[in-house]
Amino acid sequence: VDYYQNAFGAKSAGVSQTVNVHLVEALPASNSNSFAWIDYGVQSYGSGTFAIGRDIFAAQTDPRKNVKNAVRGCFRDACKLNESINKYANPAAYEKEVNRFTGNFEAVVASDQKTNSVALGKIKKFEDWCKADKMRESYLIGLNGFTNINQKIIFIDQMIKMGVYKE
Repeated sequence: VDYYQNAFGAKSAGVSQTVNVHLVEALPASNSNSFAWIDYGVQSYGSGTFAIGRDIFAAQTDPRKNVKNAVRGCFRDACKLNESINKYANPAAYEKEVNRFTGNFEAVVASDQKTNSVALGKIKKFEDWCKADKMRESYLIGLNGFTNINQKIIFIDQMIKMGVYKE
């Protein structure tokens, strides 16, 4: 949905079709009979709308062209180096992005596994701390309300900032 407003403040919305594309890129691993892969997730692409006077039109209404343009856009985005990642401010993320861009997926997978093992250790330590005292078990309800590892780490970091939990 694109929103438009004229000079008098009247608002209108234009609706156009979007296409969801899920891209997974994989290469054979050099040291085994498996594949090293990276999942870009589901991305939404649309042609957008444009306004002429009071009328709003979809830029492209042909579904076949929308799908072709969405797939083309997904490949374009995957084949581009994300220049918003600063190599001096966040060297680990920059190294991961360069490895993804150059097709070194084994290093990306190893980096993700290392990050996940550290995060899982932090979560396990917090769970053990909560289970040690009956009064602290209520914190597990908040922790188990999240399904994503990153959300759980944010919850634990928030507990540290509030002074409730110390690592």
